Amino acid sequence: MNNTLRYAALGAAFGLCFPIVATALDVAAQSLPLTTASLLRAQATQPLHWIIDTAPLFLGLFASLAGRRQDTVERINVELESRIEQRTAELLAAKEASEAASRAKSEFLANMSHEIRTPMNAVIGMTGLLLDTELDDQQEGFVEIVRSSGEALLSLINNILDFSKIEAGELHIERTALNVAACVENAIEVVTLAAASKQLELTFRVDTDVPTAIRGDPTRLQQALVNLLGNAIKFTERGEVSLTVTARPPAEGSSVRVLEFAVRDTGIGIPADVIPNLFGAFTQADPSTTRRYGGTGLGLAICDRLVRAMGGRIEVESEVGRGSVFRFTIAGEVSDYARPEYLEDDELGLAETRVLIVDDNATNRELVEFHTRSWGMLPTLAASGDEALELLRRKRFDCAILDMHMPGMDGLQLAEAIRAHPRGRSMELLMLTSLGQRTDHPSAALFSVFLSKPVRPSRLFNALLDALSGEAIADSRVNMRRPKRPDADEDPEPAPKRNLRLLLVEDNANNQMVGKLTLTRLGYRADVASDGLEALEALERIEYDLVLMDVHMPRMDGLTATRALRARRSGHQPYIVALTANATVQDRQKCLDAGMDDYLAKPYRADDLKQVLTRRARATERGRERPSAPPAPRDAGENAGEPADEPTLDPAAFAQIHELLGDDSAQVDQFLHDFLPGLATLFDELERAAAEEDLEAVERTAHTMKSNAQTVGASRLHRLARALEKQLARAEEVPELERRVAALRIAHREYLAALEQHRVAARG
Repeated sequence: MNNTLRYAALGAAFGLCFPIVATALDVAAQSLPLTTASLLRAQATQPLHWIIDTAPLFLGLFASLAGRRQDTVERINVELESRIEQRTAELLAAKEASEAASRAKSEFLANMSHEIRTPMNAVIGMTGLLLDTELDDQQEGFVEIVRSSGEALLSLINNILDFSKIEAGELHIERTALNVAACVENAIEVVTLAAASKQLELTFRVDTDVPTAIRGDPTRLQQALVNLLGNAIKFTERGEVSLTVTARPPAEGSSVRVLEFAVRDTGIGIPADVIPNLFGAFTQADPSTTRRYGGTGLGLAICDRLVRAMGGRIEVESEVGRGSVFRFTIAGEVSDYARPEYLEDDELGLAETRVLIVDDNATNRELVEFHTRSWGMLPTLAASGDEALELLRRKRFDCAILDMHMPGMDGLQLAEAIRAHPRGRSMELLMLTSLGQRTDHPSAALFSVFLSKPVRPSRLFNALLDALSGEAIADSRVNMRRPKRPDADEDPEPAPKRNLRLLLVEDNANNQMVGKLTLTRLGYRADVASDGLEALEALERIEYDLVLMDVHMPRMDGLTATRALRARRSGHQPYIVALTANATVQDRQKCLDAGMDDYLAKPYRADDLKQVLTRRARATERGRERPSAPPAPRDAGENAGEPADEPTLDPAAFAQIHELLGDDSAQVDQFLHDFLPGLATLFDELERAAAEEDLEAVERTAHTMKSNAQTVGASRLHRLARALEKQLARAEEVPELERRVAALRIAHREYLAALEQHRVAARG
């Protein structure tokens, strides 16, 4: 309305001015004086002026109409803006309500999962006790069904809990040194038993151009791999499951590498119309598969979200009746690492060695050929025993790698035939067996070593190196069938009892699987608790002999649970072993001070657990005194002087590592392979903290570097890091901090060079 009046007034004013101006122009045209009288006379005598006099009326009318239209437009705009604001508020409220409902659902699932898991742990624990009693075959079968069903239910609950955490936005991706080969090998170990139980060939291959370490989340990567491998095994009745890792070429000037993981199977396949919905939650390709194969349909949904959280994408190719291929990518910056021996380019003594590879499975043959050729060996392939003998008649070989189970002529029979041939009498023979295959046959003595499939490249490399150098019989790095007998005068180590009641306390589902698998392979059965509270509840019901306690867990950590358990004045006190990824002296001492009896650093191997069980048996014989092992790195006193001729590498530290791992060079190599990338990543943290002048972070990183360097015998690096830490601890100024950090990096490079020289000397 305001615009209507405004426009009408303006139009009228213009209309009033218009006739006056027109009359004035008319008077001026007649050369008359411009006076009021002449203007009135001209207006009265000219009819046109009467028409002009009506201009104010018409112009005002037209202007009022324009103003009314403008008012209407503005009113409509205001109404639209009001509706948009209202709709936006409604959508925002609906979004917040949806997110709140999702969080409530996830919290409910998490709480219910815990509430269900607690009694299920009791069921599994009690059935474990029942299995230790005198039962007939039928009763034992019934109890095993109850226990296996309980474990299957726990697995489903863990999947639901993982998915609820992801949906609730509680998925956190770490950026730390990720050892690609170690993640792949650990995932393969988790599913090896499942593949062996279905007599499936399980293989893996990491291309040589894949960087050993990148920045990423090893736990989440391993979880995705285990889910995909487990899914492939579940839906494959015969044939094989394989995992390959390749690297895409890096962009020019970039340190970021994109890795592609591919899981292939020869299973039932997936219809094309189902693939678009395959990664949805609670979805399976065919509802009938749920009844036949079981599962919740969450595995692939979890994989999809894990991969996307790591910055990658997952896709699938499949053909019904022929199998499927699941591929996903992740990207990460290349991290400093100590390159494993079996990936070095100097071929390390295996060059030009003629090796015969005999396996009826083409994938296995090609995989072993790939590894041996990369080490400079000269492989020849045979698909059967008859073909291998025909090749032996035509040419000589230095060694042979045989598969145990082959149609027609198995590996043992082939070994006997090879030994009967003149060219095969001096050949070194290595046997590849599926996990759990027994080799009690007398012909087993013909082999230097037995390796369980899928074999790790590092183990195969070391086994070949030792077999060809004549050291295989005395080496314990592989699964030997001709063990060294202890001397009669030696005191045998107390043997751990196989009927021990074990409790594994671990919040990570993958670590639970790895721990249970390792214990199973050692002949033990363990119950599982997911945090300290569940562990205390379980220990109230059952008197466990040994507890493997993770240190960092939600709700109640391992240290708090141990203190609570030790504070109990009555009742059974188990032998408690700390499980932690922290490997410093201070961390170990914290665990012992909390009341733990032993210490096991992650990632641990079967031999590490075996040594823990042996130490537990020894401690029991001595009246539960704490063991002196595992040896921890000795932290020199603060006032200790530094020798002027201090070596770059400390041999005493390697003696301690060998004491922990046993006389097993492969275990030591694996330990260094896993440990050194973490040490290298500390330099990035140190340089970043120094650039930001964050002295607290510099001191904290220097402390970690000092302890880790001493663990692996990096003497000079340890001394420099300790000096920097001490200076910062006294709140002193640190001149030329960047130069001090650069000196640490130089000491690290010198240590890696000295370490390689030490390895070469040890092999020579």
